[in-house]
Amino acid sequence: MAHHLYKYGEFEINDKPATLYQLEGRFAFINQLTWYNNKLDGEKHHFQRLCSRERQYQKFLFYKYFFANPKPLIVTEGKTDVAYLKSALKKLYNEYPNLITKNSNGKFEFKISFLNKTKRLKHFMGIFQDGGTALKNIYDFFDSKKSDTTNYLSFFKKTSNTLPINPVILMFDNEIHSGDKKPIGNFLNHAKLDEKKREDLKHKNFVDIIDNLYLLTTPLIGDKSECDIEDLFEDSVLSHKIDGKEFTKKDKYDVSKYYGKEIFSKYILTNYSSINFTNFRTILDNIDNIINTHRKGGAGAGHDLEEKNIDMISAGKVLLEI
Repeated sequence: MAHHLYKYGEFEINDKPATLYQLEGRFAFINQLTWYNNKLDGEKHHFQRLCSRERQYQKFLFYKYFFANPKPLIVTEGKTDVAYLKSALKKLYNEYPNLITKNSNGKFEFKISFLNKTKRLKHFMGIFQDGGTALKNIYDFFDSKKSDTTNYLSFFKKTSNTLPINPVILMFDNEIHSGDKKPIGNFLNHAKLDEKKREDLKHKNFVDIIDNLYLLTTPLIGDKSECDIEDLFEDSVLSHKIDGKEFTKKDKYDVSKYYGKEIFSKYILTNYSSINFTNFRTILDNIDNIINTHRKGGAGAGHDLEEKNIDMISAGKVLLEI
């Protein structure tokens, strides 16, 4: 059943077209016993050392989220980054019709998706809630040479005889100047990006890595040598007090004097219409550029493999639900 999906982009249950939800339900049921036993034995279970049943589920999750993703997918370094990007898109929706639309009822529809880092993805793929380690682990499934990580991109390309339609974009804070002391520098060394791609990243803030996998950083503002995503907000927003407390980007702080990123992101989501997102335009422009480049085959998409007699875009809309 799963193999038929991977090979042809569709499958049936009881002679009727089936969805990814149905197949994932079967995977989840099969893995319930393994999950329960893992809890009982008291040992730590690493995503790179799963049993055979768990590896089949891991393979399915890669297919669902990173190979057959029906929309361009953004995976952020920080867990609050998604709130900032969604808020910026809502404020600037008229400028980015390929990324977001607003219907007659005033409801926004995102044409891109943001990875929800669930406990399931943490267990099966090492995708943690926060930090750059999750993005390194995702990369390994695309281009790993390590014996303990399966290169699923290569597997699905060979099995389906197609290339993925939509890009997967890994987004980091722009802290390249600090080298591998910061997540982006650590990632660049881990992925062994050559000097040309590193220079392209510094100048354009995005670069293709392999097939549908791309790397994106925040732009540098003013004369700063490094910028995290919060630096894109105006000082008046960053200095906003809530219940008499000031905002801090630090992970550890005095809660009687400061509030952190989680509360700040909720403030941004609630008040996006009155906030200036000018400095976010570069990120949104680059996301738009990546999507357009990938769909035109600029990163090699769709050129090397035989075109299959299947409408994968339609299949994505009907069968590949997320």
